[in-house]
Amino acid sequence: MFDFFVDLFGELSKKNYRYQVDSGKKIAIQGYKNIFSIQSNKIVLKLFDGELTILGENLKVKEFGQNSLVAVGKITSVSTECVQKK
Repeated sequence: MFDFFVDLFGELSKKNYRYQVDSGKKIAIQGYKNIFSIQSNKIVLKLFDGELTILGENLKVKEFGQNSLVAVGKITSVSTECVQKK
């Protein structure tokens, strides 16, 4: 589904992720582990070592597949939080 990632950056190694925001209206994410929640103002994805949070308005998942997702809406911020292993 996200061949443009492979074309631009090469193959994604296991346990890594990447995302691209297009004009604050669309985000493509590759390499997440699981979906925690999807709401109209917040999408939270589990990464292999933390979380990725997308905040915005009228957020909707347009496409998703195994470890890849495209969401649209007004994207106001994207943040990650790493979980330290003990």
